[in-house]
Amino acid sequence: MPAPTDMYAQAIFSIQYNKNSQCQAQQINYVEGLVISWAHGH
Repeated sequence: MPAPTDMYAQAIFSIQYNKNSQCQAQQINYVEGLVISWAHGH
């Protein structure tokens, strides 16, 4: 599993790349889910 910093960097790039607000909201929710699951996994 990638390091959290790599996940954040990739997520930020994806969010900035997808300017569509609906897509952006989905990306943020997905990222939050990843971060929460990573935190609980450790």
